[in-house]
Amino acid sequence: MTVESWGSQALTKRLTGVEVTEDELFQAQAIVELISGVTIDVSDQSLISGRNLRLLSWAVCYEAVFVKDHPDLFTAADSDSWSQDGVTVQPAHENAALLAPLAHRCLRRLSWRLAPLNMLTRTGRGVDRGNRDNAVRDDQFVWTPL
Repeated sequence: MTVESWGSQALTKRLTGVEVTEDELFQAQAIVELISGVTIDVSDQSLISGRNLRLLSWAVCYEAVFVKDHPDLFTAADSDSWSQDGVTVQPAHENAALLAPLAHRCLRRLSWRLAPLNMLTRTGRGVDRGNRDNAVRDDQFVWTPL
């Protein structure tokens, strides 16, 4: 069975030292697509930079190991904190129960999740502080090659 994924069994083994199955990679791919807000179809059209593809690839590999170690991932109840035997746990982020810590770090570094670019003019004033995720706003500017 071949699964279309940003990650692979070989890369996961090299990154983590853990062997995963194609099914675990598929499950990890689905979770990373859901949380990242981008699908593999977009990368097939060469619309994602090499740096972002590498981060997505690593995120899938880390998430595949997380899926393997958390067999109840798809059946666990969602909660904001956990408490047992006098010990209380507060999750680090809203997807902590679903997403591997290293996968979370990779996804946080995707270019479309970073703060908007601030370009300075000769006067030192910023000219573009807008939302880079807005396609309509993006299309209103004339693009020229660097």
